[in-house]
Amino acid sequence: MRLVLPSWLPLVANQAGWFACVLGAAKGVAWVGPVVVSAWCALYVAAADSPRREAAVVVATAAWGYLIDAALVLGGVFAFTPPARLGWPSSPWMIALWALFGTTLRGPLARLLARPGWAALVGALAGPLAYGGGVRLGAAAFGPDPLASRIAIGAAWALTLPLLGVLEQKTRPRATALPS
Repeated sequence: MRLVLPSWLPLVANQAGWFACVLGAAKGVAWVGPVVVSAWCALYVAAADSPRREAAVVVATAAWGYLIDAALVLGGVFAFTPPARLGWPSSPWMIALWALFGTTLRGPLARLLARPGWAALVGALAGPLAYGGGVRLGAAAFGPDPLASRIAIGAAWALTLPLLGVLEQKTRPRATALPS
């Protein structure tokens, strides 16, 4: 018997994981978030119709996120505060956040990601807000020019959401044709 998760659970898990990662990092226990996210990702993948495919989506999203965040950190757009610094240029808790985000591509974000223009707009607006939340909670800091940092993060996310939409679409399970 396959495990079936309620449709609302990925959104709740995403929010809980986000707070575990960001607050854990801000409070100097940056390992808490990755543990929480790993548990959720394992449950999510185990419940999937195609666990291997879902694991690949989660890992690809985390890898892409690592590249984006590494570029932003190396570009001076943002930095991790001392209690949140647990790796460089990105941190395991940030990579966990990206893996967590990968669990939302099929369900909660699928309709948005199917519309690249809207996905880019939402990314441009929501990306800086999410990073700003991490800054306000003490896990990160914007670069010397906070407005330029927000613009750069918005541009990265305006690119990221449509690309993740392509990833979701390309890895979506195909319906099999019925024999005639």
